[in-house]
Amino acid sequence: MLRNDLTTTRAAAFDQRPRSFLPGKTARLPWFCLSLLAASLSLRAATTFYVDSDWTGTQSGSASQPWKYLSSSAWSAINSSLAGGSVTVYLSARDASSDSDDVYDNNGDGAQDGIDLSMRSDTGSGILTLDGNSKYNSSDSSPNWVSYSGHSKSRVRYLTAQNDSHRKYSNITIHGFHVVTTDGNKEIAICGDNWIVENCECEDTTSATDGPGPATISSSATTWCTIRRENPCISAVAG
Repeated sequence: MLRNDLTTTRAAAFDQRPRSFLPGKTARLPWFCLSLLAASLSLRAATTFYVDSDWTGTQSGSASQPWKYLSSSAWSAINSSLAGGSVTVYLSARDASSDSDDVYDNNGDGAQDGIDLSMRSDTGSGILTLDGNSKYNSSDSSPNWVSYSGHSKSRVRYLTAQNDSHRKYSNITIHGFHVVTTDGNKEIAICGDNWIVENCECEDTTSATDGPGPATISSSATTWCTIRRENPCISAVAG
């Protein structure tokens, strides 16, 4: 019995005959490796920044040191990151202490201010996403960002890419903002290709002098613009 076992073991150890593999598994292996590589590159290229106008501490755009607003230095960081891939900027959806709109305020007067998307200088294929509804900062003294699924939104005065030269600012997604226009600016002015505007609530106050709703600004030919929204646009003045 022992001799037979040793013979079997020795034969298995020195058996150099070529073995065949299932062709299906072998064929799938390169694709699996390529998928892992693509996923790794995608994750490495993604960049996120954070904005909370209630924060008064050091500002770097990180979750622990959010920007107070999108200043020229903030845009410089965004454009630098867009050169390497897509960028998502989260604006706090609600106040830390109450479930109400967080106001995007760049000068501390408590009134909502606008966002100038023509500050995007990178012209590559990276998608710039401004998200005003998916996250909020739960602490004004020690920033802590948590996911949010409620109805509050970052409140802004307008979001615009309109410019006198009709230059295109493309690959932009605007998600979940409460746009309350109080002046002559259009609520959302699209000037470029591959835009998505979704889940935004738009309205004009009595002091506004332009019509309601997102506007497409002609720039040669604007293509691939998608508008999806939960709430209708409301106007207090004639368009």
